[in-house]
Amino acid sequence: MIMAWYLEDGPESDVVISSRIRLARNVRGYPFPELLLPGTAKECYDRISKAFFSANEAMRRDYVEIVLADVPELTVNSLVEKRLLSEDMLNKRASGRAIIRRDEAVSIMLGEEDHIRIQSMQAGLNLVEAYEEAEKISLLLEEKLPLAFKPEFGFLTACPTNVGTGMRASVMVHLPALGRTKLLEKYLDSCRKAGLAVRGQYGENSEATGFVFQISNQMTLGLDESTAIKELQTVVEQLIRREHEARQYLWKNNRYEIEDQIYRSYGVLAEARLISTEAAQLELSNLRWGMALGILPQLKPVTVNRLEVRIGSATLQREAGEVLPTRERDYRRAALIRQALAEDAADAGGATSAGGAASAGGAADAGGATSAGDATDGKNSANGAEVAGSTPATGKEKADETNSNSAN
Repeated sequence: MIMAWYLEDGPESDVVISSRIRLARNVRGYPFPELLLPGTAKECYDRISKAFFSANEAMRRDYVEIVLADVPELTVNSLVEKRLLSEDMLNKRASGRAIIRRDEAVSIMLGEEDHIRIQSMQAGLNLVEAYEEAEKISLLLEEKLPLAFKPEFGFLTACPTNVGTGMRASVMVHLPALGRTKLLEKYLDSCRKAGLAVRGQYGENSEATGFVFQISNQMTLGLDESTAIKELQTVVEQLIRREHEARQYLWKNNRYEIEDQIYRSYGVLAEARLISTEAAQLELSNLRWGMALGILPQLKPVTVNRLEVRIGSATLQREAGEVLPTRERDYRRAALIRQALAEDAADAGGATSAGGAASAGGAADAGGATSAGDATDGKNSANGAEVAGSTPATGKEKADETNSNSAN
């Protein structure tokens, strides 16, 4: 069963957090979104929506449409934090829309840079399955709509760099060991030389926090989808090996320091009463590393994934149903994290962080493999239907200093 990426523990998840495929499409006969007048934009997006939901019963049952102008700003920002929308959609609320599968594995943006941006996300290194899900939607729309396409070029897009397949494949990787050596920039530069883009976890213009990076393809013209995916996967697999090597080296030479960092982070998150978004992300990065090393056997990888989504300022406020001042957000964020860690410890029979130390060396020597988590524990309380639910009509209060766009 497919579900939101942050509710699963996918392949190579000790390094690769998630995989994403994004397909750009446009409807023939309409200017690109930047040139669309409001009335024409509504006509275009109504046409796309009708084509999508009239396709079959599954589309009407499994997807929900959100008109961004009709929902609170907190809802839109929460969708960005969950990576269901791009940050660009924050500036497209007047006419933009989103069609989101209720399990949040697939989202479709209407009115971003192109008329249609289909996005499929999977846990771990799972580009092929992510592509298959996105391609299903593309083929469905091709049957219903005259998409802008020329045989000599491929799909036509607003940005020339997307012309061709219109596909962007990306993976989000966690590189704590390389980040603590002098090798990180060397290997990231190798990715760039291979024609890949390296960005922060929220894509273009975002900063990497907690050694989390987004690696994506850049070429879409003259390269078919399977080749682009294969080339990206090859580079990412090399990056995984380098990260494992760095983990083994650091564990052999700096074991006590590593244990100290990870246990300190666990202690902070297990006891803190106030914590900002950025501080929580940095500590969660250490917990993710600790799980990969086997130091924190009581923690489930999916718990950290869920927390990284739920601690965002907009998502916290949306779940609270009210706009909160910074201090209250920091308090509720800390409480949310404490509760999640306590629940995992209880499920593990009261295991403590110190109890995992003895097994850490073996896991590290094995290449940092992570233990499998229960992908179905907890409730996916923020599915597409509920995202559009009751939140205050007022906009988001000024975000905390670490979260200027509520995207972190």
